[in-house]
Amino acid sequence: MRNDREIIKKIRKEISLPINLLVSAETPSLAELSNIGIERLSCGSAPFRASVSLLQSINEEIINNQTFHQITGGSFL
Repeated sequence: MRNDREIIKKIRKEISLPINLLVSAETPSLAELSNIGIERLSCGSAPFRASVSLLQSINEEIINNQTFHQITGGSFL
């Protein structure tokens, strides 16, 4: 089975129109995609899902531990 880089390179080689690529954990870096010729990326629902997961984790901490470390000492504040 080919890796994502090889597949993306083959698609880019065969399609001259702009390609909108949906990112995943296996997506190559922005620099590599740029070198391949990919100019458009979509995150899809990933930012929303990440936000919901964080909120769920915060909720579980508050309910289970009755502490607030994630919202008072987190790196996102």
